[in-house]
Amino acid sequence: MSYRSTIQPIFGTSGGATGEPIYGVADDGFGGSLRVAQSDTFVFNFDLLISSRFGVFGRYTYGTTHVDPKTLGRASGDVNAQSIQFGLGFPDLGKKERWERYHF
Repeated sequence: MSYRSTIQPIFGTSGGATGEPIYGVADDGFGGSLRVAQSDTFVFNFDLLISSRFGVFGRYTYGTTHVDPKTLGRASGDVNAQSIQFGLGFPDLGKKERWERYHF
């Protein structure tokens, strides 16, 4: 799956909880404000139930965000981020209709 998003700066910075795919906070490199950022994100997810009591899942995300400083003379650029997640799933661990997941 891939998608394009627009990240509105909050108090001049992009990122944080509302700024995926930037895992952190971005400014112009000198503490200055940014314009609206465009990002392209590509995601691959999988899950596989190996038996009735054990499953695995994973996710890979790659995102590139173009940042453009509001300050004249500062160069624009791209922030590239990626995330990898794998985990184990245990349906009905301990009780009926329960689904435990452990991931790292």
